[in-house]
Amino acid sequence: MPHTDLIIVGGGWAGLAAATAALQRGLSVKLFELSAELGGRSGAFRDNNFDEWLDIGPHVFIGAYKRTFSLLDTWGSKDGIDFGDGGNIPWIYPNNRTEWLKTGDDRSKLSAFLNLLSFNSISLPDRLRTANILRVVPDLRNLDPHTEPTVKGFLRKFGIDVRKNVFWYNLAVAVMNGAPETVGAWPLVRALREGLTSGGSVARIGVTRQNFQKFFCDYAEKYLKSNGCGIFKRSSVTSVKLSESGKVKGVKLKDGECESNNVLLAVSPLDASRLLPGSVRNKMFFRTFSTFDYSPIASVHLNYSCPVLEHPFACLPGGLAEWVFGRGEQEHGGWSRVNTVTSASPGMSEISRDEFLDRVILDLAERLPKAKPEIITEARLVRSKRATVILKPGSDLIRPEAVTPTDGLFIAGDWCGTGLPATIESAARSGWDAVQQIRKQ
Repeated sequence: MPHTDLIIVGGGWAGLAAATAALQRGLSVKLFELSAELGGRSGAFRDNNFDEWLDIGPHVFIGAYKRTFSLLDTWGSKDGIDFGDGGNIPWIYPNNRTEWLKTGDDRSKLSAFLNLLSFNSISLPDRLRTANILRVVPDLRNLDPHTEPTVKGFLRKFGIDVRKNVFWYNLAVAVMNGAPETVGAWPLVRALREGLTSGGSVARIGVTRQNFQKFFCDYAEKYLKSNGCGIFKRSSVTSVKLSESGKVKGVKLKDGECESNNVLLAVSPLDASRLLPGSVRNKMFFRTFSTFDYSPIASVHLNYSCPVLEHPFACLPGGLAEWVFGRGEQEHGGWSRVNTVTSASPGMSEISRDEFLDRVILDLAERLPKAKPEIITEARLVRSKRATVILKPGSDLIRPEAVTPTDGLFIAGDWCGTGLPATIESAARSGWDAVQQIRKQ
C-alpha cells in the first residue's frame, strides 16, 4: 500500500475520533479494523433471526460527553440521541414498584442535591450523606493515585455502605464496570464532577433512537471516506513495523504491508501488546499493558409480541440485569423490543447461556407486568468477556498517555490516561488528544 501520514489500528470510538481529528488537520489516514463493521465494543452486528442490527451492548450518553457530542455533530448523527425525559430515571423493583431518580434539569447544580433528597430508594440518612458527597466532589482536585481508595473505601469515609445503598452500588458498577470493592474511586469522582454534581443539561442521560450501526457507525464511515480516509474492514494487522534504528515504518498485514512514520494503536492493552515487536514489548512503558485485568459485560436482546417497557430505559436494582433499554423507536404503549445489560457480575461467565437468559427473562417478568416469558418471540445473549479494563486504585500510574518511547508509535483507547472511567467519552477524548500529540512530534 502507498505511504500515508497516519495509520490507525482499531475502528472503535478512539480510532474514529483520531481519524476525524487527523483529517481535519490535513493528514492522510488509513484505518484498519479487524471486524466486519466499525464501532468496536460500541458497534452492532446483523442478526438474521431478529432481522435487524443488534448492538453489542447498550450504552447511555451523558450530557457531559463533550467530545462525543462534538464528534457526533461532525458526523451528522447528533440528532440520533434522545434525551426525552433523561433527567428522570425509573428504578423498577419486583412487583413493579417504581422509584424515580432525577439527575438533570434546567436548574443550577443545586438541583443535584435537591433531587437526591427526594430519592426514596435509599434511606434519609444515606440521602443526606450522598448530598454531602456531591457537595464535596467538585472541590476534590488533587487526586493522588498513590493514596487512591476503592469506591467502597471512599464511600465508607462518608458513612455509606455501598452494598446496602442501591444508588451508589448501581452507579459505581454501571460507570466503572467493576465491583466497588475492587475499582478505584478517582475516575468515578471525575465523572461525577463533570456530570451529576454540575446539574442541569450535563447531568442528563440520553439513549440512541436506533442501533449503533445506523446511529453513528454508518455516519462516521461516510464522513471519513468522503474526506479521503482509507477504511479497511476485516483487515488483520499482525504487527507494527520498525526500522533498524527503532522508528516506526508502518504495519504488517496478514496479506501485505502499509507504510507510515506514524502508527496509532487504538485497541485494548492486550491487543496493543500483541502487535508490538518483542524488542519493544519488553520496555517498561509497554510492560504495564499486561498488568490490566478485564471485566465482562453481557447483554440480552429480547423481542416480545407486544410492548412491555413503558420507559426508554430503567434501572433494575438487585437483578442479574442491572438496566433495561427500549430498542428502536417507541411503539404505541412502549417498547416490545428490549435490551438488558449486566456489568461485572461476579461469576457471570460461569453461568450457562440458557441459565443466564432464563434468569433475566424471569426477573423482567417480576418487574414488568406485561413481560410474560410466553410472549417472547426472539432472545439472544451477547457476552463480552473483556469489555473494559478494571481501573484499580492507582490506575493513573499505569494508564498511558498517547506518546510512547518508540518514535512514531502512539496509543489511544478508553483505558488510556484521560482520568475518566473506561467509557465512550474516555475513548473519544483519548483518540482526539492523540492526534494533537502526533502533530507536535
